[in-house]
Order: sequence, then structure tokens, then C-alpha cells
Amino acid sequence: MVNAALRIPGPKGDHRTLFCHHDLVRDEIKNSFSENLGETPSEKIVLTLLMTDIVGSTSKLALLGDYCWAELLDQHDEIVRERVREFGGHTINTTGDGFITAFSGPTRAIHCARKIRAEVARLNIAIRVGIHIGECERRGSDISGLTVHIAARILGCASRGQVLISETVRDVTIGSGLDLRHIGAPSLKDVPGNWPLYEVRI
Repeated sequence: MVNAALRIPGPKGDHRTLFCHHDLVRDEIKNSFSENLGETPSEKIVLTLLMTDIVGSTSKLALLGDYCWAELLDQHDEIVRERVREFGGHTINTTGDGFITAFSGPTRAIHCARKIRAEVARLNIAIRVGIHIGECERRGSDISGLTVHIAARILGCASRGQVLISETVRDVTIGSGLDLRHIGAPSLKDVPGNWPLYEVRI
């Protein structure tokens, strides 16, 4: 199992880095999101962000109508929430027809994305996914920071059915046996430099 690093506040407000197994990191993240949310206005924490989006949702809404689309969307949402919980992640927010979720490690997030993609396909729904890892600013139950924006930009680069990950995620998951394909190094809007991206193969 790959070890992960987590920065947590020390007794005097300074931060120290723990190198520990994913299960321990997951527990720390769970505690940081569920305990004493009102006592700490903000906190830096390393997370793997998985963002999803339904492809062609507007055309599907127009085809099905409001009521049928709402029922289908409820089924989609239930699948996403259940799979995120199954793989030890947490739902941070929703975007109407997509999700922003956080995991303690990237391998868990990737396996979760693949399972979600397969299950919603049975509903005749196609999704796209973007995954990135980095330091986030925790504000209550929400998160912010450049990592969030990069994950959103990676999601925007994905096409129908694609799970795209950043090179940072690729580097962390080396040795995990994932089948990845380099798709190029596009520039991401408002983010400096070029960003090599990899598609997670089925």
C-alpha cells in the first residue's frame, strides 16, 4: 500500500507532516470534516479531488421532460453518493448534474470513478471525470484553493466517458497497476504552465 502525507496542525498552530497509510489519512480527513467545524475558520489539508459531470444533460432533460429527468437524476445521485462512501470518500458539494468529492488517496478515487461510470451507464447516462491531488483550504464543510480550480479545469478537458487525471495523480499512483494513456499537455484556463493529462483506460 502506498503511503501518503498529511499536514495537520500541531499544538501551537504549526503544521507537521504525517506519513501514514491511506486508512489513517482517511480517518484524519473524516475527523477534520466532521469535528469542530466552527472552531477553525480555515485549514490546509491534502486531498484527492474527484469531480464528475453528466454529459449532454440539457438535451436529455429536453427529451425526457422535467419529471422523468428529476427521477433519473435522483438515481444518478444515489449511485454517486453510495460509491463515494464505499471507497472512503466524502461528498463536498454538488453542481446540479455533477459532484465534487474528496478522497484520502488517488487510487481509491480512480477506482470509485470507474465504478460510478459503469453503474450510471446502465441508466443510459454518460459522465466525464477529472481527478487531481493537492493542498486545499478547508472552510467549514467546504473547500477552496487552486487545487479545486485545477480539478475543475481537468474535468472540463474530459470528453464523454473519460476519466482524466493530472500528472501529479499519475506520479502518486505509479506501481498501482493502472492502465493510463497520455493524452497531451494542454494549458488550463487561468492556471500557469501546461498540464500533462492521462486517461484512465477501462
